[in-house]
Amino acid sequence: MSKYFTRILMAFGLLFGLSGQVIAQQEIGEAKFMIVDFQRVQNESLVGQDYASQINSSRLSIETKEGDLVQELLADKDELDKQRNIIAQEALQQRARELDQKAQQAEALVKQLRRDLNVAARQATLEIQRVLKPIVVQLMTEKSATIVIDKAVVYHFTGALDATSEIIDRLNSQITTLKTAFPDISGATM
Repeated sequence: MSKYFTRILMAFGLLFGLSGQVIAQQEIGEAKFMIVDFQRVQNESLVGQDYASQINSSRLSIETKEGDLVQELLADKDELDKQRNIIAQEALQQRARELDQKAQQAEALVKQLRRDLNVAARQATLEIQRVLKPIVVQLMTEKSATIVIDKAVVYHFTGALDATSEIIDRLNSQITTLKTAFPDISGATM
């Protein structure tokens, strides 16, 4: 999941999930805004850094596994090419079919690992949001804010509206690491 998509998802989730809750608790009147730089929250919070580290490590492991599989397939193809003039045509065709099947299995394995990584990333994002949402709601109540807007969509604002640092501090006090079930690459076989 791209960082931009995650940021937008988080911003919309908080915007739509929180504003209704806070507005319902207050009289509808003049809107008071609170600006949060969710990208900065993701980049600077301890849990955000832990999440990024885990997902990057898993992504790198998948890429390494994919490279290993490609090298193995290329070695098998080279071996088959060397035997082209030595073995019978029927045996050569059989080994070529087996190599194609192995290539399809390798491709399916890598696709599954990437799907598993995306599922784990979405679950991790939801876990972070589960902790982040009450923090934002509490800060909205304290600041009498009725709307939270992601800094990424605001052209200009006064610094007094920015609650990013407070949110990062509160998030860090509640969660610093994340246990995520990223795909186990070591046991992945075709």
